[in-house]
Amino acid sequence: MSRKKKIIILSIILTLIVISNFPPINTLIVMYERGLGYFSYSKKSDTTSFYFENGMGPSELVYFMWRRDSNFIKENPHEFDDTLYRNFTINPLFFWHWKDYFIDERYTLPYISTKEVYRNARKKKSN
Repeated sequence: MSRKKKIIILSIILTLIVISNFPPINTLIVMYERGLGYFSYSKKSDTTSFYFENGMGPSELVYFMWRRDSNFIKENPHEFDDTLYRNFTINPLFFWHWKDYFIDERYTLPYISTKEVYRNARKKKSN
């Protein structure tokens, strides 16, 4: 393959990566992934609280959790954990998320797998 063809192919690939990280392409991809339930969140040991984004960001989800659990908080203030964990990994192969990995608040949340959430819930239930 000639040098000119390699440069053209590399330019096309880089252009696709850059375009996929900015609106409107990135917005469409993220909306599609939200519809699939890709972005899910939970508390550390509460299997009944898997939250999915429906146009809300993580900070709005924390407020939603606090409002939903307000009676529990009043009755058991020492047991309430308001830490929100993301249940999706950061995958470097998803090049359309590269920009979001640096600027989006959802990727700053600590990660916990759904298996770990269920394991913690079983431990909590047995104690």
